[in-house]
Amino acid sequence: MCTSVALRTKNRLSFLGRNMDFVDLPADYNIYVFPRNYQWVNREDQKTITNPYAIIGMGLMGQNQFAMIDGMNEQGLMGAVLYFEGYAYYSTPKNNVINLACYDVLFWALSQFQSIEELAEHIAQVNIVG
Repeated sequence: MCTSVALRTKNRLSFLGRNMDFVDLPADYNIYVFPRNYQWVNREDQKTITNPYAIIGMGLMGQNQFAMIDGMNEQGLMGAVLYFEGYAYYSTPKNNVINLACYDVLFWALSQFQSIEELAEHIAQVNIVG
């Protein structure tokens, strides 16, 4: 089980910390930097998405698929993918929504939004697919 903590200082600096309990997962995690206007393909609908914001974070590449594990965009929006076995439930693709693979949700959020409030306005349009 992964856990995280986010702290904000009195002068509004933010810090995100996390642990990763994937001790038996053979993965090569690396730091990745994505510039503004980076283009990537949503694996669920094969549409190209362009990032209006630069992102830095930790992730991994496997079988030609990138997965961001944690990160932050240039506006300060940050997040982490946490694993709680047995507590995640995913849908199948639906019409008239943004279908995202579960491992694309964080990257999509950091690439498209500058705040939690802005993300909250759009999250109802998202269908998370397993």
